Amino acid sequence: MLCAIYLLEGKDFNGNKCSVFIENNGEALEKCTPIIVTNSADLQFLSEAELTAKVTPSEYGVEVKIYNNK
Repeated sequence: MLCAIYLLEGKDFNGNKCSVFIENNGEALEKCTPIIVTNSADLQFLSEAELTAKVTPSEYGVEVKIYNNK
């Protein structure tokens, strides 16, 4: 089982300060299931979306891409 936890702080697409917590779990790097919690009203849809993630090695560590399944 793989698990990675991230806390991002910045601004949402409307310029409002926010935090985004991501917990990414999976059995393989190619198919993980992220859970997203945010205090941004504009990004709240991410908490309810059906998401998958793909983790790939990169020059600087790993690259995480999150996809909406809908």
